This record gives sequence, structure tokens and C-alpha cells, in this order.
Amino acid sequence: INPQVDKMDTLEDALKELQDRIIQQEARSRKYNLLFYGIPKETGEVTHDIIVKFLHEKLSISLESAESILIENSHRVQKNPKSTYKPDAPEAIIVKFVRMEDRNMILNLARFKTLPKGYAVRTDLPVHLKKKRGELARKVYELRKSGRKTRIRETKDDVILEYRPRDGKEWLAYNASV
Repeated sequence: INPQVDKMDTLEDALKELQDRIIQQEARSRKYNLLFYGIPKETGEVTHDIIVKFLHEKLSISLESAESILIENSHRVQKNPKSTYKPDAPEAIIVKFVRMEDRNMILNLARFKTLPKGYAVRTDLPVHLKKKRGELARKVYELRKSGRKTRIRETKDDVILEYRPRDGKEWLAYNASV
């Protein structure tokens, strides 16, 4: 029985390593993507043009600069049929940028500029990390109600909630006992 147990342990380790590699590969393939939420659907829409308009009107990027941003691909993302969150909201638009500099500039503008209610720009994460980010977002709401500054930070393979105490300058990792 011991050789079989050893073989099972080896197989489980190999499976875990493969799963980790798949997750890392998926994260790398999504690296140049951003998701744009809250943009109303238009009849016969061309998502590329809608994104250029969004960048100009909502993020205050000059029209010339917005038009010069290279987009590899863009389209609406189907909603999860099981989701009950904001059922009337339009589907997000996923955009793959050619240059990481453009993606990062847009993400930073969206983070530091107050977007109108209902609009958001997010990174594209593997499914399990999106789920974790959603769970952490609920904790963010509670922490902010108690007066703490918060941020959700994304690493190569994880999503981390950090907070700053009312009088603190350092970001601390959140854990349930805080």
C-alpha cells in the first residue's frame, strides 16, 4: 500500500503544479486586457468606437490620443446566466490593448478619476481570482464604513486586500481578525 500512497502523492503534486501553470498562463494571456463596465449598449455598435468615445468623454483623454491607442480586439462579454448581480446592467466590454503602456495609463486614469456612477474599469483576471476580488470588495465596503482606507492589490497569482488604519501611513495586509 505504501508504494501506491507514494504514487498518489506524486500524482497529486504533479496535478497541483499543472493547475498552477495553467492559472499563470491564463493570467499572462489576460495581462493586456481591461474590462469596461456600465457602458450602455447601442444598436449595431462597434465596440472599438465605443471605447474611444468612453476614453475621451469619461476619462478626459483627448480625442486624438484616444484614437491613437492601439486596440487588438474588443467585444461584449456574455453575462453569467447564474448571476443576479445588477441584472439590468449592460454586458461589460473586454478590450485587449497592443501596448501595456496604454492599458496601464487607462487603468491609472480610471482609478484616480471619479467615474460617473455605474461605470468601472477593471483588470481581466482568471475566474477564481475574479471571484476572490468580488469577495474582498464586500470586505472593503465594511472597512471603509469604519473609516479605514483600503485597496485591493493584484499580484501575479493572487488578489490581496490591504488597509490603512485611520492614523497610519503604511498599508497592512487584511486578515479576518482585524
